Amino acid sequence: MKVKIIDYDHLGRGIAKENGKVIFVPKAKKEKLVEIEFIKSKKNYDLARVVNPVIEDSVFCPYYYECGGCHLQHLTIKEQLEFKQKKVQDIINRYTPYQISMPKIIPTKEKGYRNKVIFHIKGSFLGYYKEGTNEIIDIKECALLDPKMNPIIEKLRKFIETHSSLEEAMIRIFKEEIMLSLKGKEDKDVILKFFASFVSSLYYNNELLSGKKRLKATILDHSFYVSKDSFFQVNTIGVNEIYKQVLEQVKMLKPNLLYDLYCGTGTMSLLVAPYAKKVIGVETVKEAIENANDNKKLNGITHVSFYPDDVGRFLTRYKASPDTIIVDPPRAGLASVVIKKIIDLLPKAII
Repeated sequence: MKVKIIDYDHLGRGIAKENGKVIFVPKAKKEKLVEIEFIKSKKNYDLARVVNPVIEDSVFCPYYYECGGCHLQHLTIKEQLEFKQKKVQDIINRYTPYQISMPKIIPTKEKGYRNKVIFHIKGSFLGYYKEGTNEIIDIKECALLDPKMNPIIEKLRKFIETHSSLEEAMIRIFKEEIMLSLKGKEDKDVILKFFASFVSSLYYNNELLSGKKRLKATILDHSFYVSKDSFFQVNTIGVNEIYKQVLEQVKMLKPNLLYDLYCGTGTMSLLVAPYAKKVIGVETVKEAIENANDNKKLNGITHVSFYPDDVGRFLTRYKASPDTIIVDPPRAGLASVVIKKIIDLLPKAII
């Protein structure tokens, strides 16, 4: 069956219509006529996939049309930025009473930008999940990763040729430091002997086998410790650009008290500290708060306090009146109790 793609949904999937019913088609380009087959049928919509897709010039990954990792590569970079800008504009128009002029989105690198990756492993297969399944696509190389990860990936491939009980590999890299965290049922002495000399930090089943407990990242000339499980933006260039924008806002606001909610390892709290009289960072992950306090010492900053607490509970317990609040919530977004508490606080600015 052939359909014409008329628009994109918020996930970047192509939208087609047949007999008045919406059909979502991942990785299909607007204005194109595509051959599809149906995957799933619901009351209000159908889900389909493109049969024998024509490879767009913008697609540089041989696994793109199978892999569940990327969703917009069939669009040019210009089209991707336009899609993202329109997505934010549509959300504001739909859910708020505000009419704003959207600024241009700042692009970063298209390839080689990720400082972290998690590979799934089964037998001699190492890679990502096929879209919508638990089937592993055997990945020889991912163009999004920092190229300095490649020797470790090759080392992993060599290992699983003769050892079949690894299940997962996380690689994290900052400058020349590399962390490798493995999970599985192999003997840990075998893991230690094979990998220890190749990485700065080696974990196996959450146990530090050799090297450093954590790595050190640099953002806007400040240094930050990052532990194995701490959240840190995967796009190092992108996070610098994001934080520059936030810093410009805080410089203009000059807050007396600033809340940094979901502060992670304290990067934002510490970067904005020179422009606020007092900063309070809140994060539910205890290990991240430990990193945040160490990062405070590392950067010689004293007027920032970090609280290991649920954000909603903290806002209920802690009675203060911040004039600026920064939120960088998890993917699920702000809980309703947090939204209500922020509104009740009546800050002058929310970033």
